[in-house]
Amino acid sequence: MKTRLFIEKVIRSTLSVFLVLLVAIATWQVVSRYFLNDPAQFTDEALRYIMIWMTFIAAPYAFGLTDKHMSLNIIKDKFTGNKRRTIEILNSLLVIGFIIYIMIYGGWKLVNIGIGSYSDSMQIPLSYVYSVMPISGILSVYFKICNLNDVLKSISSDKEGEWTSPCKSR
Repeated sequence: MKTRLFIEKVIRSTLSVFLVLLVAIATWQVVSRYFLNDPAQFTDEALRYIMIWMTFIAAPYAFGLTDKHMSLNIIKDKFTGNKRRTIEILNSLLVIGFIIYIMIYGGWKLVNIGIGSYSDSMQIPLSYVYSVMPISGILSVYFKICNLNDVLKSISSDKEGEWTSPCKSR
């Protein structure tokens, strides 16, 4: 639990830094373009890459807090008790498999494709930009396993047979 809280704190701090950078760079872009009549060349690319990283880092954070990202609640909400728990566990396992294959494995392949390629104006290796995909995948799997662990704990502690969301206590 302490590890999870630490990871959440690091993600929040990282997202805060990204947000400050977005505002600062966007402001500089406007000032340099309209007031100095000499637009900065790096700003468009920097904003794009920061937004990509911000989105991919925020997704697992939201995923870990609510456990509603990447799930179809319409199916599991129709069931109660053991059937609902079974669907919740199956859903978690399917989502973990999807994330491992698409985000981690596919993201790693994308990073390897980006090796040797550089961005146009900032000359950043594109593999650095693409590396956020497997990082996001690893964070998503971690949070999904934590949430699955919460569901499994609720099964062992639930004596009445009625399912309660493990995310409500957060």
